Amino acid sequence: MSTDLLDRPELALPPPLEEPQPQHDHRFFDPEAPRLPREVAGVDTDDILRLGRAVTALGILPPKVDSAVYALPDALRLVPLVEQMQAGEELTPEVIRPYRKPIKRSSFELSLADKAAAAAGALGVGIPIRRAINRRIEQEFPERAIEAIDQAREAIASIEPQVDFLASFENPKEQFVNELNSLAERTTTAINQQRDIRIQNGILPEAERETPKGLAGFFVKATRKIRSFFGFLKRNQPATVNPEITAYDAGAGIQETLHSLTADQAASEENFPMLSRLILERLPDSLPITKDRLAFAAPEVLNFLLSTSPDKSKTQNLIDSVIRNPHEMRFVTHFKKHYKNHSLARIQRASHRLMPAIRDILPEEGAKVREIFDQTQYLLREPENRPVKEPAPVEAPKKGLRNRVKRLLRRQKN
Repeated sequence: MSTDLLDRPELALPPPLEEPQPQHDHRFFDPEAPRLPREVAGVDTDDILRLGRAVTALGILPPKVDSAVYALPDALRLVPLVEQMQAGEELTPEVIRPYRKPIKRSSFELSLADKAAAAAGALGVGIPIRRAINRRIEQEFPERAIEAIDQAREAIASIEPQVDFLASFENPKEQFVNELNSLAERTTTAINQQRDIRIQNGILPEAERETPKGLAGFFVKATRKIRSFFGFLKRNQPATVNPEITAYDAGAGIQETLHSLTADQAASEENFPMLSRLILERLPDSLPITKDRLAFAAPEVLNFLLSTSPDKSKTQNLIDSVIRNPHEMRFVTHFKKHYKNHSLARIQRASHRLMPAIRDILPEEGAKVREIFDQTQYLLREPENRPVKEPAPVEAPKKGLRNRVKRLLRRQKN
């Protein structure tokens, strides 16, 4: 069959129609957030994020610091923008626009207002409000960033003594791991000794059990009476001493180790110089270190101590034995997942990850610690061509949501 007809231009098939691409209004829709940099100030970004997640999981930081660490991923996305600003480059709205999403996530108030405006966008009410928020971010970010950098510069300068201390070690990472493993071995030995003493003396009560005060004490007493009532079936059976390591053995061994470290601070500083300076000296005086409380938290404490141990099978056997023979009140963790503002599941994860995260972020050369610190200070230096802040006109304070919306709409019209 001849194909001459198909070759005639007037009979050629028209090109396929291209589907129109959606055109997003950058005044309302935020561009895709930029990727995280691979490293910041010479430190791998993944190591920074792992350490941040482990620290926030503990729930021990002040709320302001905790929220800042929680927003760490978005703050790291802003590093290239901060570098441009520090180099004296002009941050126009077009330059800031791709960073609007991480800027909003870095501020709780901005994030809340933006989500509310976006949710109301379908009704048409939130569209002008969100546009006003976006425009304000693009206009005011350089000024706000300078204020945040000034605060960060002061915070970084305050830790310079600790930086010099870490830089004094030839290999900070190796030093940290060796000290932690040595402390873990010392604690494990004390726990085994407590188990051996209990078995040799034929002690049936696992440990001196503490009774809390208040409502918690009432609950503990009631639980003990219930267990005693249902345990009458075993009274005719011969009592035997548990040969495994129990949570009470672990609590007694951990307490003995802590007491030995705090009783002779000079020896602790000699044997564990890094841990003494960075951790042991910062423990509060009111730290609950009774055997009973340490027995209750024994799995988590052992996870912290043994998480970098080279002998994984031996350490896991110890932890498994403690879990099989828990504190008498440990069963409450099966249905009570939170204690005050602390999540037990998050603390469990942190107990496995915190020490390895610290290990991974420490460099293998002491000079590298100082180099990282110097790079951070350079990033937070005084910006070139710093703009002079003009005093804002004094306006009468207006309160209420309606007045705030009016001000945002007025700025949009202007």
